Amino acid sequence: MEQKRQSPPVSLGHQSISLAIISKLHSAISSEQRLEVTRSLREKLDAKEYASSSLLYDQLLQAGITNALCLHLGLIFRRYNSSDLARSAEIDSICQILNLIYTRCTAAARDNSLSNSGLELFQFLIVSLRRRAGLPVTSILHVCSGSLRGSALLFQCRLVRSIAAFCAGRHLDDPTITRALLGLLKNVSNFGEEHCMEIVENSTLMLFLASIPFTTCLETDKKSLERLSAIIRNLVVSPSTRTLLANHGNILGSVARMGATSNRHVQRNILSFLLSLCQDMDMCVTVSLYGDGAVLDLLRQLMGIQNNTATRRRAVRVVRLLAREASGSQVARDTALIATLSQRALHDASNEVRAEATDAISRISSFINVQVSKHHVLPLMQLASSPLSLPEVFSLALIKHSAKLIYKLPMEERGLLFESLAQIALSTSSTTPCKQSACSAILDLSREESIRARIASTSVLEALTRNVAIRTAGNQAQNPFVGIQALTLLATVHQHRLRMATHPCLLRALIHYVTSVPTPPQSNGTKRDVKKAIVALVSAL
Repeated sequence: MEQKRQSPPVSLGHQSISLAIISKLHSAISSEQRLEVTRSLREKLDAKEYASSSLLYDQLLQAGITNALCLHLGLIFRRYNSSDLARSAEIDSICQILNLIYTRCTAAARDNSLSNSGLELFQFLIVSLRRRAGLPVTSILHVCSGSLRGSALLFQCRLVRSIAAFCAGRHLDDPTITRALLGLLKNVSNFGEEHCMEIVENSTLMLFLASIPFTTCLETDKKSLERLSAIIRNLVVSPSTRTLLANHGNILGSVARMGATSNRHVQRNILSFLLSLCQDMDMCVTVSLYGDGAVLDLLRQLMGIQNNTATRRRAVRVVRLLAREASGSQVARDTALIATLSQRALHDASNEVRAEATDAISRISSFINVQVSKHHVLPLMQLASSPLSLPEVFSLALIKHSAKLIYKLPMEERGLLFESLAQIALSTSSTTPCKQSACSAILDLSREESIRARIASTSVLEALTRNVAIRTAGNQAQNPFVGIQALTLLATVHQHRLRMATHPCLLRALIHYVTSVPTPPQSNGTKRDVKKAIVALVSAL
C-alpha cells in the first residue's frame, strides 16, 4: 500500500500539478510576480519528464489554464499602453506558455479547449501579434488552424486583416515566423470558398505571398515553398477566385519562380494550380502570355523531368488545356515547347504521358499556319512517322501545310515530310478521306520536278499503290485518281523506274486500272499516260 501511495496514477499526478500551476497563476498580481510565475512554469514545461508527455498539457487545458492566461493578457492590455516595451516580456512569456501547451497537447484536447475558450484566446493572440510577440503567436495560430473549428473561430476574429497588417508593419526577416504564417494560411485556405475569397481580396496579403519566392532560397527553405505552393493551389480551386487570382500578376511570377526548385511537392502544387486556372479559357490567355512566355518555359522544363512521371503528365496536361482557341496560337509559336512536347509523345517511358502529349500536339496543330516557322511542324512530321495512333485533326493539319512547307524545309528534312504523309496514308487509324488527302498532298508535291526526284521512297510507293487498289476495288472512279496520277509522274524519273517495277503490286494496279476501270471521256489522257508509264517500267526490268 505504501508503494502505491508513493507512485500514484500518472493522470492524478498531472491533475494535481495542473491545479497547482493555475493556483499560482491566479495568485500572481503584480508584473514582477507574473513574470516570475510564467518563467518558472516555462522551465517546468521544458523539463525532460514533461516535454514529451501530452497528458499534462491535456490536464492543463481541462483545468482552465487558457482562461487564466487570457485573464493576465487582458490585464496587461488594459493597464499599459501598446508601445510600452517593458510589458513585452510579460506578453511574450505568456504566449510562449500557450504555444507549448497547444502544440504538445492532443488534438481532441485542443479542439475541446477551442470550443470553450477559443474566441477569447484568438482575440488576445491577435492583439499580442501587434505587441511583437510574433513567433509564439503565429505558432499557436498555425497549430490551432488545423481543424475546422479553429479555422472558423479565426475568421470570426478577422484573422486575414490582422495577418496582413502584421506583414505590412514589419520586416519578416525570421524564416520561422514566415513558415508559421504560411502554415496558418495553408490550413485556413483548406476550409471553404469564403476563406479563400477573403485571402485573395486582400492585396497586402497577396503581395506578401507573391514576394516569398523572390526573398527565399529555393533549395534551402523547402518547407516555406511547399506551404506557399499549397496555399496557391487551394486558392484557385474555387471558380470565383480564379479571375481575382490571375489578375494578381505577381502570383504567376511567383509560380514561374518556384518552378526552378527541384522539390516535387512544390512542382505538384504548382501544376495543380495551373490545371485549375486553365479550366477557364480566358485564364488560358493570361497564362500563355504572362511574362513573355515565362509560364510556358516553366512547363517545358517540367515536361523534361525524367525521374517523375506524374510531374511530366501534369505538365503535358496543362499544355493540352492551353491548346484552345483563345491561347492555342500563342502556344504554337513556342518552338522549344513544341519540340519538348514531341519528344514526350515519341519517346516517353509512360504510355499515359505519350497519349497526353500526342493529344496536345493534335490540338496545337490546328493553330499552325503558313506564317509559322518551319520548325513548328517538324514534330508533327516525326509523330506521323511514329507507330502511334494519329488523330484526325493532327493528320489533316500536316496535310494542309505540306505543299507550302516543302520550300521552307532543308533538303534533308523533306524526306521526313514525304514519309510522314505516307504513314498517314498507310495508318490503320486514319480514315479513308484522310488517307485520300495524304495521297493528294503527295501528288501536289510530285508535280514539282525538283521534288519528284526525291519522293519515291518505298513507303510512298506503297501508299500510292494501296490508294489505287482501294479506289479501283470499290469502283470509285474519280477524275483524276490521285494515286494513278502521282505514280504516272514518278515513273517519268528514270532513277525510280526499277524500284517501281519491282514493287509486288504496283504494275498490277496500273494494268488493272487501264484494262478494267471504266473512265469518262475526259480521263482518256490519264489512261494514255498510265500506258506510257507501264511501258517505261517494264523496260526497266
